[in-house]
Amino acid sequence: MHRARGRLASVFVLLSTVARSARAFTAHGFIPEYRPTSIAADACEGARVRVLAFSATPNGVRGDGLDGLDAVPRRPTGRGAAGNACAWDLVVGGGGRSDGFRRALGDVDALAREVVTAVTDGGYDGVSYDWEYPTNDDEWEAYGRLLRRTRERLDQDAASSGRRALSFAVHVTPETFDAIEKFKLTDVVDWVHLMTYDSGFPSGHASLEFVRAVLQYLTTTKRDASKFTLGIPFYARSVRNPGDVKTYEELRRDTTKTFDASENRVGDYAFDSVSDVREKVRLAREHGFAGVMAWELGQDVTPATREDSLLRAIADEVGKTDARDEL
Repeated sequence: MHRARGRLASVFVLLSTVARSARAFTAHGFIPEYRPTSIAADACEGARVRVLAFSATPNGVRGDGLDGLDAVPRRPTGRGAAGNACAWDLVVGGGGRSDGFRRALGDVDALAREVVTAVTDGGYDGVSYDWEYPTNDDEWEAYGRLLRRTRERLDQDAASSGRRALSFAVHVTPETFDAIEKFKLTDVVDWVHLMTYDSGFPSGHASLEFVRAVLQYLTTTKRDASKFTLGIPFYARSVRNPGDVKTYEELRRDTTKTFDASENRVGDYAFDSVSDVREKVRLAREHGFAGVMAWELGQDVTPATREDSLLRAIADEVGKTDARDEL
């Protein structure tokens, strides 16, 4: 693992200029508490991948406070520790972890206070909310108040600790985009992470066909994509049984085939090939997105210097887009 970290530095140096400005095209990657923190630290070394540390949950009994903080990944400490090169954001919520939101949003101020305290005490560089799902205007309006109160509290701390980022993740539906626009949610956040996967498309849950359809919708409806990140899954779903899931690493481990950068199907399992990932990064940039997001870093092959690594594909393409921006 230590030798891999040294090799990773040469791969991820392509991303070293990404953080030069707040408007740079950036890569974000989730790391859940059930993965070794070293996976995220390796992805950070020499790079500017922004880590999304998953996750704390709003307490659904008291209506305030956070559960699970002790288990959430944290940036390694100590001089020269791997992982110090990039930002780490605390994630609040997530799939199967969102039940507490509805109760907690009865007191938005209390939840915002608890979240910002957790961010500050944990040494995080920001917070990313993941509520699945608000179901009506009242809930979306409350979500907007939470985002604004969180932004205000983060900004109160900025003079002493520097500016911290705010983002949230959402599934892509017309209703979601309508709510984002109606309640002006992009006014207060740095990024909106679009979960452009788990669709019902017969070509695959995150196929290029599906992503292009989303991008066409955004273009047709004239949505401002300047704060969106395009979600890229590091896992496959069966086209026959969507509940049957395998990680990309599992598929690569089990196959005996010679690596093919364009292969995005193994049996019934549809997934993003290396070529698909590269194309998604290019499409996101061409459509004015702020970056890309991956769920999740622990599902990729290791080390990320391998030619079949999805994170390496992202790093290569982000490096190219950033280089073009510098010209």
